[in-house]
Amino acid sequence: MKFFATLFFIALTSLSGATWSNMQKSGFNQAWERTKQFSTKENEKIEQYWINEIQPLIEKIAEQVRQKEENIKTLKALEIEINLSDREILFLLEQEKQLLGNEANAKGVK
Repeated sequence: MKFFATLFFIALTSLSGATWSNMQKSGFNQAWERTKQFSTKENEKIEQYWINEIQPLIEKIAEQVRQKEENIKTLKALEIEINLSDREILFLLEQEKQLLGNEANAKGVK
């Protein structure tokens, strides 16, 4: 009988222990909550880093690209003007050469 009483006492203690552990929050739930909090904090850090560091750099790069494109357009326009000026100079030199040649021919005819 003592044996059965001991066995019954052990079984009863085990069952109440199992019930007690089911009533408390499990370690999994706490770990999951900590993981969620950690993820949220890290996402906020990343978001702030993006807003404070990366986004201003992207905007600065975009502005510099726009400025570079404007400078290239200006350079192309200046190159066109230089080419036109060079052609005008060549044309005027040819005209001068022809006039000097005509003048020399006119003096030679006298």
